[in-house]
Amino acid sequence: MQKAVMLKTAFQRKGKRIMYIFIVMLLSLTTLGMFGCRRKDNKPGQDTHISPTPAEDGPIDGGVTDRSDYSAPKEIKSKDITEYYFNFCIEGKWAPGYENDYYTFEIKSDAAGKLIVSEKLTGVSAEADKEIIAAIQDIIDSYKVAAMNGEYRLTAGLDPAYFGPSTLRVCYASGEKLTFTHDNEPDAEWVIKTYLAFAKWFAGKGERKLLPEDYEGRVTAVRLYFDDTRAGKKYCYEVGEERDKYGRLTASRTVGGKTESAAIFSNEIVFGSISRTVANYDLQEFSGTPSEGENALLQIYIAFEDGHEFRLNTSDESVIDEAIMLVSDLIGEFDTLFR
Repeated sequence: MQKAVMLKTAFQRKGKRIMYIFIVMLLSLTTLGMFGCRRKDNKPGQDTHISPTPAEDGPIDGGVTDRSDYSAPKEIKSKDITEYYFNFCIEGKWAPGYENDYYTFEIKSDAAGKLIVSEKLTGVSAEADKEIIAAIQDIIDSYKVAAMNGEYRLTAGLDPAYFGPSTLRVCYASGEKLTFTHDNEPDAEWVIKTYLAFAKWFAGKGERKLLPEDYEGRVTAVRLYFDDTRAGKKYCYEVGEERDKYGRLTASRTVGGKTESAAIFSNEIVFGSISRTVANYDLQEFSGTPSEGENALLQIYIAFEDGHEFRLNTSDESVIDEAIMLVSDLIGEFDTLFR
């Protein structure tokens, strides 16, 4: 009887030890699940990069810091801008001296309450009017810039001189605000349009520091037809007013009877490149060439932003020989759109 009691007691102690071990293991696994391997989903406003060491202040190369306000409205009803700030860098081809510089445009009230437009790098300034306010708001509307409202998203490791932070802040009379900070977009069409809107407006006020040096020679439309009788091949290229269903300008190409079209994603870049090509030639050399109309073997039409036009319609082989390098370069410009 005594042995039975002792044996029962031993089993009870052993059972308690096993249960104790089981409870410890269960608690350990629970702790690991809660704090060791559980994935944390990023919430709006949190940094999405992962730092390799606790001592690192910023995101690693290629990492993204995201402090965006995802609740910011994506539509601004007011058109009455009361304050404006935008800093950015654009492709140097659009700027004086072709430098990749950061520009800062501001519209704000001075001490006398007058609304002043200024640019920090060049130091130009003038009193604002309805024309510049409307031009800037039209760009905001046309390119749906308000869709970026509330963004704060920066990528580490990019060249700060070219892709550093770019900030837009716009205040309206209604109290609405449009603001965002993100990686600079030097070739974004809406950014280039914004720069040129300010540059043209200042030029109209007598200050041309911001205008590209070749502005008067900026091409806006081109048509080229060439019946190369020697090679037995016909070429027809055109870019003008035709747009696709998304509102983008399109270029057309017909070579050897095959017709293609290509959307132009940046009007400024395409026409800028064509403008520089055309600028290499003295078009006045062909001003005395008699026009032979729509049946001419070579037909070139170029429209410029300042309003003047160039037309060359000829079947004269000597004139075609003189213009053949221009023809070749224009074909090269167009062909890049179809690659």
